[in-house]
Amino acid sequence: QLVVMGNGGGNLATAGATNITFTNNLITGVAGGISSSDNVSEQGNTLVTLDVANSTISGNTFAGTTNRFATSLRVRRPDTTISGNTFDSSDLGAGTAHLFVQNNTTPVQSIAATNTFDRGVYVDNSTGIGHNLQGAINAVPAGTTLHLTAGTYVGNGTISKAITISGANVGSSGTATRGAESILDGEWLIDASAAVVIDGVKFLNNNPSRSDTLTLATAAGHAIRNSIFESSVVGGGTGGLHDVAIFTHVLSSGSITIEGNLITGDGTFAASAKYSTAAWGRGIFSNGGGASIKILDNTFVNTRTGLNLEGYTNANSEVSGNAFTNAGSGISVGMPSGGTLSSIQDNSFKNVDTDFNLQNITQGEQFDLGTSGNVALPDPLNGDAAGTLFYRGGQGNSSVTGTTGNDVLWGNNGDDLIAGGGGNDTIVGGGGDDTAILSGNLADYEISRVDETITITDLRLNSPDGTDTLTGVESLAFADTTINLAIVDDLSDPAEVQSVIEALAAANPGEPVVLEGTAGDDTIVIDLSSGNWLPDLLIIDGGSQTIGGIDTLVVKTPDGQNVVYTPDTTTFGSGEIVIGGKTIRFSDFEPVDFEFLGVG
Repeated sequence: QLVVMGNGGGNLATAGATNITFTNNLITGVAGGISSSDNVSEQGNTLVTLDVANSTISGNTFAGTTNRFATSLRVRRPDTTISGNTFDSSDLGAGTAHLFVQNNTTPVQSIAATNTFDRGVYVDNSTGIGHNLQGAINAVPAGTTLHLTAGTYVGNGTISKAITISGANVGSSGTATRGAESILDGEWLIDASAAVVIDGVKFLNNNPSRSDTLTLATAAGHAIRNSIFESSVVGGGTGGLHDVAIFTHVLSSGSITIEGNLITGDGTFAASAKYSTAAWGRGIFSNGGGASIKILDNTFVNTRTGLNLEGYTNANSEVSGNAFTNAGSGISVGMPSGGTLSSIQDNSFKNVDTDFNLQNITQGEQFDLGTSGNVALPDPLNGDAAGTLFYRGGQGNSSVTGTTGNDVLWGNNGDDLIAGGGGNDTIVGGGGDDTAILSGNLADYEISRVDETITITDLRLNSPDGTDTLTGVESLAFADTTINLAIVDDLSDPAEVQSVIEALAAANPGEPVVLEGTAGDDTIVIDLSSGNWLPDLLIIDGGSQTIGGIDTLVVKTPDGQNVVYTPDTTTFGSGEIVIGGKTIRFSDFEPVDFEFLGVG
């Protein structure tokens, strides 16, 4: 030992030496190391022993070298004040500790609060403060809470028992004003069969190779709370550069809660760093499997994908209150089967290209964004002044309802039902036979077309459905009727005319059908002479008279059918033709040129 004062341990304040002041000393000597006989075995002794009652130990720096089971300071008499000292573990072996106290009236947690440690691990009301986190985890029994002082804990670790790790910022969310951090610099695995809680630490990813910073191999009620996952390296690439902050195995039962964390870069990543140059490839990658997963009130910044939910179990899981900023995708879901998504609520997105990405779901999903509370926040600095939510559906028959704001809703494949909701929405049907749903009656809307894009404007007071832009949509469902849309590029082309007839044949009986003309010279031919089916109501718009060409409507009627033509005397180029109880309603034909080839 370098310094020894007193007469050994004991709980008597009057036995032996008393009232010593040990202050303002620098302890850098060597009291242990590796045995010279075998160059393997650790040897060591305590640097300073002060077994003196009623003493004061303050203002010292303990930075010496020792090994095995030794400590920098040992105090075994009562009423000794230990404060204002600095403890440096740089030259301490793995099995050593900063401090051993016995018979003292000041609890170890108070000593931890009034001294400075480069890193410190302790249990309340115990006898010491260590520095080796993995060693402490291995040593304590299940059910223990390990407290960490601010400092950096380097190395990978495994937690295989039910313990709580309480960092320097326990109870403070990842985005709150925080003090100095307990930094875990390494990759950690939780495989315990009972609940592990981590609260108030900071995980650091500085590994240039592909890494999962925290892996959960079990779902035994674990909780990861109020922690920061910070990357100082690019992790958004694929293969060797695809980093994940929190990764879960496929877990068939149990539960995990991930709450109040911040997953981000180190401040050097630009707002555009949201793909290969992002700080993280995935913020959280949950592999599902049936376990209950609750992901609540977390913040994701500079991630390629903030949250990846594979095998998500809607019934017993919850994703709510999370905020996503600067991401390629906010939430990606791959069940892979479909179903109702009602437990993903109240999340916000800012400067996220695809807020919801469900393209890998193989069966139809149902998602009412309008009642979910999910919202895209305005971001004028990055070109989205209003806040537009982007949703990409799965491969099956999707049913999605937009928010009250502006949305881009992409049905993807399948026969999709898409309701824009409020705001001005863009609806892309994709593959399959897709239907856009409007809340009002057909007469409440103005419908126009340019090429293959349909614009629908709600004419009601305050325009509750806004103005929606549609492509790849085959039908419009109104409150009072559903109409089938047959969109062609050039109705003067015989091949395109045939596509109109095919569209009529594909329509459901009793449903109206709408044909939209172009801005050019259109000839719309309705050929019923060979027994082709006519819907109850066929609505034909030749195109705007102000920009349209000269449009011709040709109706070939079957023999013996009575044809009644009623022109609209108030609107040029409009009117109705009734054939055998079926109605053709037309508008914007100039000049009107009907050709009735049947007898009647």
